Amino acid sequence: MTQETPKNIAETIIDEMRTRGDFRYVSFPTSEEPESPTLIIAPKDLVLHDLTRQHREVIEALKPLQRTGKATLEDLDSLIAWTNRFKSDSTVLFGQLQPTPKLTAIADYHGAGASKVAAERGDPTASYGRHTALYTFPVSDEWKRWTAISGKALMKDEFGEFIEENAKDFLDPTPALLNSTTEGAEPWEQRMIEVAAKVQGRFGQYAALAQLSREFQVHETGHLQVSTNRDTGETHVQFLDEHRGPDGAPLRLPNLFMVAIPVFEEGALYRLAVRFRYRKAGADVRFIATLYNPEAALRDAAREALNRAAEETGVPLMMGVPGRRALNTPGAAPASGLPAHEGTTAMPHFDQAQLQSMRAAARAFLTNPELAAKTSPQFRIMMLNVVRSSRGSAPRQRHCAANTISPTGPEGGAA
Repeated sequence: MTQETPKNIAETIIDEMRTRGDFRYVSFPTSEEPESPTLIIAPKDLVLHDLTRQHREVIEALKPLQRTGKATLEDLDSLIAWTNRFKSDSTVLFGQLQPTPKLTAIADYHGAGASKVAAERGDPTASYGRHTALYTFPVSDEWKRWTAISGKALMKDEFGEFIEENAKDFLDPTPALLNSTTEGAEPWEQRMIEVAAKVQGRFGQYAALAQLSREFQVHETGHLQVSTNRDTGETHVQFLDEHRGPDGAPLRLPNLFMVAIPVFEEGALYRLAVRFRYRKAGADVRFIATLYNPEAALRDAAREALNRAAEETGVPLMMGVPGRRALNTPGAAPASGLPAHEGTTAMPHFDQAQLQSMRAAARAFLTNPELAAKTSPQFRIMMLNVVRSSRGSAPRQRHCAANTISPTGPEGGAA
């Protein structure tokens, strides 16, 4: 049996160095390929470590690598100003009419032209489109009030209160509308005359409508009308039910009125025809006011606003909903816009003082040639990564399909 000779300190250090050795880089980001992961192999047992997320979090601790965020704006002028502030050649506007008119600006959409995916760098024009602004067109209070009662049967007093409270919205018909003459009529008057012809109606004045709501009375009269065909002897019997006024004369009422209301808040006024009807239910009378084709006015007002935004920004306008790549899925990009890598762990938070100390130590090391010469090139590169600033990369490929099915849009934090 041989007794093992104790090792001296030098031998112990040599053996320990053999077990530990020196780490080496497998992959690391460069200025040419900033999207590359930071991968190293630790000497002991050659364990693979992915330091990509920690590396990025250090870089982004004080300043993001790219712009992200979704601004929600309160008026059209603000969205136009936002777009002009951040627009580039790849900025795009997406307009939507249904179910709710809205306008989305994407400052960093995919670049124009065909997609060309290179094996090394992917598509240079691809972008995640995470810097966005949204404006949802708010309908006016007048529009809400009129659409709320449109087509509903109201009691006489209820109807009278409504038209008196909204008297400012009514427009009295012009002589051209009262006489249904198109000669010399304005384009809008001609459109109203066409509406009256379609519904077989005639326009009335606001005063007449207010008078009806206060003093309208209906008297029902019924009688039999018998007609006989003397050639065949066939007899036809019909019961006629007529509505007459208090004086006994048949009722002849205007069944169209006209209002001018804004569709959107602070928007222009739109002339709308309102169909007027009444229904007798026993001793009561119900009034029904129905907006004629309000969808056309809503669509025209939205189109006008969308075209104005496109004209004042010089940005392409597309009708529909921008597509987006699904987030928080395997292979999807993190919030920084850089590709994710499996096996990463969150890095502890560093305050500004700690970051400055780390960078100062790295700079001191890199500026000391004698000290740097004693370390491996991989270690020097790691120190360089600590002090350098790199730009965020774009996605390697375009990932979104614009559609008009759902109102989902790009996500992000505050703009």
